[in-house]
Amino acid sequence: LPESLKKLSMYMISFLTILFSNKRATLLAFLLSLKSLFSKKVLIIFSILAIGGSFLIKDNLSNFYRKSVAPRFLIWEASIEGFKDKPIFGHGFGTFTLDFPSYRMQKEGVIGAQETEYIVHGHSQIFHLLFEWGILGFALFVALSVLMLRYAEGMFLPFLVISLFNVSLQSFSQIFLLALMLNPLKDPLAASEKIFKKINSTKAQKILTWVLIIFTSVLLMMSTT
Repeated sequence: LPESLKKLSMYMISFLTILFSNKRATLLAFLLSLKSLFSKKVLIIFSILAIGGSFLIKDNLSNFYRKSVAPRFLIWEASIEGFKDKPIFGHGFGTFTLDFPSYRMQKEGVIGAQETEYIVHGHSQIFHLLFEWGILGFALFVALSVLMLRYAEGMFLPFLVISLFNVSLQSFSQIFLLALMLNPLKDPLAASEKIFKKINSTKAQKILTWVLIIFTSVLLMMSTT
């Protein structure tokens, strides 16, 4: 098969898989990752048709709001309340399922807002990090976003969409997997050389050393609180 046909087949399989999974944030992130392949106008029209069409496959707007939108608002509001109690270091890495129930807000008729339902994450990377890692953890997330925007621009918007509406960095293995994926697709060798050249400077080495020390200290503090 021609290379172009192979790529098209891969994109189509990915698109159909995500479409039928009924994960609209993931679908939007995938569509944004195609911005280098289509014009802005074509991508906007295709995105509207794809996301609008997804409601015809498995769900409708009313159920979508009741099962996805309304619960998120309640979970986010409760996460902020938890963040207010421990704003600097948060409640600790991996403690969301343990500490969140005391903050959860209940509302009749909203899926995910009942006491008997189990919530495993904040349904937003941002609110999840604020709850577990506090301000310092959120600052690390912002730093990661800035690095991604600079060295892997094509991944920035999809990553931002996923981070706003879901939690993709919930464990160390997921964080490590993201690190492996951050190598830019356009010219990875040139980009790597550029990055390592900057890191080899004395100033950059000092900054990197302090970042690692602070990051390690934060994790130790969170594990003991």
